[in-house]
Parts: sequence; C-alpha cells; structure tokens
Amino acid sequence: MMCEENQTQVTQIRLLGFRGLHKYKPLLFIVFLLTYIFILAGNLLIILLVTTIDHLKTPMFYFLKHLSTADVLLTTTIVPVMLDIIFVEQGILPFWGCMIQFYFSGISGTIQCLIIAVMSYDRYLAICHPLRYSSLMGPDLCLLLVVGLWFIGNVSTSSEVFVVWQFKYCGQNSIDHFFCDFGPILELTTSDTSILRLQDIVTNTVIVFCPLVFIIVTYFCIFFTILKISSAYGKRKAFSTCSSHLTTVCVYYGSLITVYMVPADEGSSNINKYISLLYLILTPLMNPIIYSLRNNEMKRAMQKLISQIYQNGWKRLNLSAKVAVLSQMVGGEEHPVTHLNRKLTPPEKKYSIVEWECLAIKWALESLSNLVMEWIPSWISTSTAATNQGHRWQPLSSTWTLELISSGVSTSTSSPT
Repeated sequence: MMCEENQTQVTQIRLLGFRGLHKYKPLLFIVFLLTYIFILAGNLLIILLVTTIDHLKTPMFYFLKHLSTADVLLTTTIVPVMLDIIFVEQGILPFWGCMIQFYFSGISGTIQCLIIAVMSYDRYLAICHPLRYSSLMGPDLCLLLVVGLWFIGNVSTSSEVFVVWQFKYCGQNSIDHFFCDFGPILELTTSDTSILRLQDIVTNTVIVFCPLVFIIVTYFCIFFTILKISSAYGKRKAFSTCSSHLTTVCVYYGSLITVYMVPADEGSSNINKYISLLYLILTPLMNPIIYSLRNNEMKRAMQKLISQIYQNGWKRLNLSAKVAVLSQMVGGEEHPVTHLNRKLTPPEKKYSIVEWECLAIKWALESLSNLVMEWIPSWISTSTAATNQGHRWQPLSSTWTLELISSGVSTSTSSPT
C-alpha cells in the first residue's frame, strides 16, 4: 500500500541490535562467531552422519536430522546479520530482505516446535510400545510426518508474511531488535493489525501450545511406563533414551513461551532480546552436544566416518601410483634391492583396494620376474581382508608361490602349476 504525500515509504529497515554494549563489541562478536561456527559444524555433522551411516537410519535420528536442518536454517538466517550489527553497531536491510529473514526464521521456528513434538511421540512408542515400535513408526510414516511438518510450517509462515507485506510502512523504519521478528515489524506499520494479531494468536496456539500439551501427555505416559519397570537398570536405560529430548524441550519451549506468550510492556524489549538468544542460539548449540557427544550411537558413527575418510584419503594419497619394492633378507635384516613405480591409469583409479592390490601383485611379478625366479614373493596388504582374498589373487601369480601378509598374519597360496 502506498503512503500519503507527506509521508516517506519505508524501503530499508534499520536494526538497532544491542545498544549500550559497544564496549563489549569485540567480545560479543568473537563469542557469537565461534558459537555460530560450532552450531554449523555440529548440526551439519549430524546431518552428514544420519545421511551416510546405515545404523543411524532410524526414526529418532531421521527426525533429529530435520531438527538440525531447521537449526542451521534459523541460525544462518539470523546470526550473520547479528554479527554485522555488532560490528557496525546497527544493521541496514532492504525491506524485502527483512521479509525474507522473517519468513525463514518463522518457518524454521515452526519446524522446531513441530519436530520436537514428533520426536516425543517417537520416544513414547519406543518406550511404551517397544514390540510394536518398528511396525508403527515405519519409514513411510516418518517421511509423511516430515513432509507434513515442512508443509505446515511453509503455509503458516507464508500466510503471515503475505499479510505483513500488504501493510503500509511510512516514516519510521527502526527496529529495536537484532532481527526482523513479528512484533517489531508490526510496530512499524500504520495499518490496522488487529486481525493479523488475532491470527498470530491462533497460529501460536496451534503450533506452540498444542504440541507442548501433546509432549506433556506423552511424557506422562512415558514416566508411568518407566515406573512400572521392575529393575533399576531397566528404568535408567529407559529414561536415558528420552533424557536428551526432554532437555531440549525444557530449554526451547521455556524460552519460547517467555518471549512470545508473556505480555510485554515498553521496558521489556531489551529483556526479550536477550531471552530470544536462548532459542535462537542456545537450543541449536545444545542439540549437537546432547545428541552427538553424549550419544554412543553417534560416537560410533563419527568413528566410522573418520575411518572411512582416512581410508579414502589414504587410497587417494598412496594409491595414485603402483610401487613394487624388491628386498633381500641378509642376517635377519631386510635390505632393499630395487624398486619400480608407475602412475595409475584413469580406469585403474576407480578400482577398489583389493583390485588395486591384485593389480600391483600382477604388475610386480611380471616386472621383476627375471630377479625372483626362485624366490617366494611377499605382499604386505593395505587391506585387513587380505588373508581372505588369497583365492582371488592366486590366478595372478600363475607360476609363483605367494605369501600374503595382512594385519600381522601371513599365509601362503600356491599356484596351480
């Protein structure tokens, strides 16, 4: 909507950020930057592990991956702008940029609320109905729930953004906050916002309070089920499966209710800004710590991923060429006699480790055949499965007896001839 002739249309939004803290600007900038890096690294690691490691392809970790996705989206939408505000003491965003930030922060916040509720339902089924858990929480249901959550988040946020975009914004363009939030944006408009505020109350009731009530009910059922377990070990094990999620629920919903559901007066804007940091920064920061560093399955997955990266890196580094070393044992000591090497061809670079080893044996025997007519060649394998692959390598040494050495175990395979 257009402004009157004596009014100026707002095309830029000034974010005032944390006023009065300029003395602590370097400290705040470093703390928030390091926190943002840790949030990105931790949550992207969770997404990577759940996507690539087979034993993490369970409903709980599947939902956790989408929670981490929402965390990354939320912090990436807000924190870089906040860092810029801290650095220059105020931020300038085009009006459309403010609307984009409002949209993505809204949809990610909605997904966080709903996904946490779905995770509580997953814990309820796992503890209260363990024998039926696999059949009830199947892959199709998990996919349907996640798609539905993202759809609900998109529709609810888009409807508010569309209405906010149609309002008149004339004259005042300063927001006393560090991001474009719903309340501060409405303070800038000269249009009637009563209907939109009513819509926001209904939306918050559906997206915030209904999931919270659902979580409370599911945890009552979980606690009663845990109390019925006879052994102390069984109770601790059952409670440990939901303690991480319960911690996230308390932190996230506690801060969210404090900011958005408690009536605010004029002097509470600074308090609300600091409380907003709880669910914008603290919750995404805690999730990698809770679900990665304290979770044994995540620890095993990280070890497996590191092992895979190390092995693949070793292959690229050390198996970009074939190397054969001929040595002679003299007085119990090994003395190199000669060596050969050549680069791998492009098709050979696509071989597996075992195929590389087979190729290296064949090439070494053919190249050094004039020197080892009466010797028994030894192959020191780079694969722990070398001793189980002797039958595959046997045809490559058609006229030789080959000694395979892998993980400190040696075996001999004789050729048919």
